[in-house]
Amino acid sequence: MARQGGVCYPISPTSLSITSTLFNWPVVIDFPIGDLSVATSREALGYDSRTIAAITKRIDETVLGMTELLKDEVSAAASYLEACNILAEGKHHNSPKKPLFDLVGAHLTWGGKPLVEKIRCRSSWIGAHGAELRPSKIAMGQLRKSVAHRPQSVSEIFASPKEMMETLVYVEFEGLRFGPSRMRQAILDNTDKKDILWIRATNLTTLAPLIEGLGGPEWTDLGVVPPLKWEKGPKTAARKLQYLSPAGSVYRQYELIATYDTVVPTDEMFYVKQDSADFDLNGKTVSKKDLHNAINNLMKAGVIPRGEKVYLLNKAAQKVLDTVDMIDLSVFAKEKLADMVDATSLRLPDASWQARERVDKCQKVLSAEVPVPAEILSVCNLVVDDAAGPKATLASDSPLMEVYRRYYPAEYAAASSRADPVVQAYHEMLETYPLLNHTISYPTKFNHYMALLVNQCP
Repeated sequence: MARQGGVCYPISPTSLSITSTLFNWPVVIDFPIGDLSVATSREALGYDSRTIAAITKRIDETVLGMTELLKDEVSAAASYLEACNILAEGKHHNSPKKPLFDLVGAHLTWGGKPLVEKIRCRSSWIGAHGAELRPSKIAMGQLRKSVAHRPQSVSEIFASPKEMMETLVYVEFEGLRFGPSRMRQAILDNTDKKDILWIRATNLTTLAPLIEGLGGPEWTDLGVVPPLKWEKGPKTAARKLQYLSPAGSVYRQYELIATYDTVVPTDEMFYVKQDSADFDLNGKTVSKKDLHNAINNLMKAGVIPRGEKVYLLNKAAQKVLDTVDMIDLSVFAKEKLADMVDATSLRLPDASWQARERVDKCQKVLSAEVPVPAEILSVCNLVVDDAAGPKATLASDSPLMEVYRRYYPAEYAAASSRADPVVQAYHEMLETYPLLNHTISYPTKFNHYMALLVNQCP
């Protein structure tokens, strides 16, 4: 209401285009006689410009006057951030003073500086840059000796006054030695897991705008924090090593999962040297998938026991070989294969499926109900008896021969070229009787062919 003398006039905020929240309050404003002029004619119903200006001015003066209700509380704040926190808490929806803070909050100041609800500041200035470490929101992980905790680089620092008051601010000036190590010590000392703001600045002059934009928080020179010193502790022989222990073959690299074991290395453990993503096996560079399958083949061939662990030693882990004489898998496999296979008497016939096919055909000949030439019968009996008797040879597709071919390629090639008397006799028979191989699976054709051979024989 506007009162002029003894007359009260209702003030309409809509007609005056005034958005002040003062109209939510029951307020009566006194005006000197003559300051208000209300037109009541139908042509100009409302307030004239002079009246609007007078009312607007008095409303602003009234709002400014109401700041005195909060002035003492704000002035008692020890810092600008504390004063901003009073404003933020006062405008909270649970605050009983929220209407008053909403009305006069924009006019509150501390030390001549307007108060704000949120601290919003660019993190990068000329000669100064800030980054955040926020354990309250992002897990910091394990503090390591070799790698510093990486702060989160952000283009803008946005926090409430209370959050900024509780944030630990460290400033690293240009030329400071062991800055990351000092920062790790500060992180270690932060047992309360408070947020940390890590500022790097050239000098105090370039630091000042950033600190002012942050609301003037208290900050600590990182130079007063000592570098982190790691206690070596008692030496232990245990090492955490990656290993392979195949249970079968794999066909894709992603099927392999890195497995680790904390062990004390001994001279009974197998190892393979690792270089980045490659491995050294018998003088050749192989992938992890190929190494996995090669170890699996060694187990299938009985060169190493099934379930044995083969440890993968990278550049760092290879230092253990200076003190422990672990077993090189390639050297062990070559020595074990030399004992398992007699290279001088080794004969490599056809693959096992070809040997089975050869025996099956010879058994069909021996079980035929028609007369068969004696030469064919003798060769077929030789093939069947050789298959039933003790093996003096190894099939080329056996697990042992697949491994032997990798470690002894020259000896394997020599064994492959060495003639097997039984196989040689079988192939000579097929060359002498060329239709035998084509008719042996067809009884009618086979019987007719045998009749022709018997009749031709003297």
